[in-house]
Amino acid sequence: MTEAKNPVLAAMDAARANAAALASNGLASNGVATGGSVPAVQTHNPGGTMVQHQAGGVPMTADDAMLGSFNVEKWLKVSEHGIQIDGSPNLDEVEVDINLPDVLYCMAVKFGNPAQYLKTYDRVHEAKGGSWAAAIDRAMAADASCRGAYKSADIPMRVANPVESPKKGDDTILATPDDVLGYSMSTTGMTEWINFLKKVKQAGLDEASVRVKLGFKKREGKGNTWGVFTFTLVGETPVDAE
Repeated sequence: MTEAKNPVLAAMDAARANAAALASNGLASNGVATGGSVPAVQTHNPGGTMVQHQAGGVPMTADDAMLGSFNVEKWLKVSEHGIQIDGSPNLDEVEVDINLPDVLYCMAVKFGNPAQYLKTYDRVHEAKGGSWAAAIDRAMAADASCRGAYKSADIPMRVANPVESPKKGDDTILATPDDVLGYSMSTTGMTEWINFLKKVKQAGLDEASVRVKLGFKKREGKGNTWGVFTFTLVGETPVDAE
């Protein structure tokens, strides 16, 4: 029996196929000849603020932010108290391997309470269906505090060493080597990732699998406290771990 495909991945694959087909004919996916400037499509939100939606159709790259699939087994969460794996007790750090070509760059918009997220991987189509421009308009119409689209990244990370519970007397293994952890970058976390990318690029490892110490730092602003991930480059992933 054929396994049903994740609708988000299906949308990404369709967008990539569309962009590739048009590029082979010398066109960007908005019909503009490649090499020409790509115009922005402008719309207004109900409050009258002009919002620009970048037309296009080419998947985002690491350079756009400063290609693979996002299939993960466990999810990461970060707060000012530490790192959690699927709701685990807080951890100070986790050592992981990140294959950089597998990172999926995107634009995202956050709105509502509880928060909802919409994404595009090609700046034309919203990942779950419909146009990206319409998705942004919908988000801003639903939430007056919505700040529009922001750069994000879906980052799959393979556990490098067994992760044990930090609780005294608890022998639970929270994640084992080869478990794939996933995290979608927050609005405030992208700066740490971009700084990490710069260091990776300087080391000539931007197309490699790299070993990383995943940590966290506390952030404060406007009376709120939260956490963001930090990324410390250890080096290239050892051959025996790939």
